[in-house]
Amino acid sequence: MKIFRTTFWGAALLLTLVVLLVQCGRQSTDSSGNESDDEVTPDDDAAVDDDSSDDDSSDDDHADDDMADDDVVDSPPIITDEHFDPPYTELVKVDWSDELQYASVLYWQVCDTGNNLLPDGQFVYAPFCNGQMFDPILLSQLQQYADGDLSDAGDCNHPVTIGMLVVFGPESDPYIGRPPGEVCMTFWASDDADNVSDWHTACVMHDPT
Repeated sequence: MKIFRTTFWGAALLLTLVVLLVQCGRQSTDSSGNESDDEVTPDDDAAVDDDSSDDDSSDDDHADDDMADDDVVDSPPIITDEHFDPPYTELVKVDWSDELQYASVLYWQVCDTGNNLLPDGQFVYAPFCNGQMFDPILLSQLQQYADGDLSDAGDCNHPVTIGMLVVFGPESDPYIGRPPGEVCMTFWASDDADNVSDWHTACVMHDPT
């Protein structure tokens, strides 16, 4: 039995965003001595290279004066301020049902210093802390429910907030076989490089009677 459905402000997950990420690849090395080479010294080429006497602007060398290279270690997303608001479920109207549903909004903030949440970063959750992970949702599908740009989420002093309406049961059967009380949801996020955040848990009181 499916205990609850997750919807986002009552809308279907139909939005797909195409995000272009700038990635700097490692250059290969050679000793050809031509206009585009990778010699050690002296450096006579004007193209991108990997020499130790460095005059280029996009490379990966030891004496590093470049602005864009491969010496930055990517880090996982950082999730903060996860909470349900309101802290208890209440009846709301959703567009996929004629019956009112008990629900609350899960808010969470995310940033990624590597700034590569999109396009293939994911949101993965386990309802009620039972350890069963539901199918992941692409973060790009959550962009329309965020208060900022997930493709520009590298500043952890100003993380992006996402709000997700979590539905727990209809008015006619609010518990669906569960006892009333506090209900918790565990989740994590990954970025485009498959770096995974810490697990986080948010709880809400579900006791309509």
